[in-house]
Amino acid sequence: MNEGQETVRGVILTGRIISGAMIVGVAAFGVVVLVLGDRMASQVSLGGLFVGILGLVALAFLVVYSAFRAVVVRTARSQCEQSGGKALPLGALARAYAPLVIIRAAMAEGVGLAGLVFLLITGQQLLWAAPVIAIIILVAALPSRSRFDSFVQEVTGVNPYAG
Repeated sequence: MNEGQETVRGVILTGRIISGAMIVGVAAFGVVVLVLGDRMASQVSLGGLFVGILGLVALAFLVVYSAFRAVVVRTARSQCEQSGGKALPLGALARAYAPLVIIRAAMAEGVGLAGLVFLLITGQQLLWAAPVIAIIILVAALPSRSRFDSFVQEVTGVNPYAG
């Protein structure tokens, strides 16, 4: 296996480990909130406000991530074009892909943890949606070779499996 393939494998494995740790963290904190339950809720009247704030934060993260991804893809595509028609080495593409994996996971985890903190403060049961959705996103978006290959195709315009 060449160096580029090893870099891709390392980026995917690292992303999976980081995402897995985030899933465990959100789930573990969720158990703490479940055990403490309503005993900790001290600001029940703020429940609706916190649901709204969390919704806005989640929407903002979605917009920011989409913009960030577009910038990363555009930058990598520009580097491909500047290389005189030669494709970027696989390792370079993997290093461009890594921050996308980590930032996407961190944003999902942040919304999930914020939802749990707000739930602990207010007891607003609707806030359980935040960690559940965060865990679903984290699991569904675990980095894989096919996701990386889709990123490569988006950057280069070439299917990595087309011979």
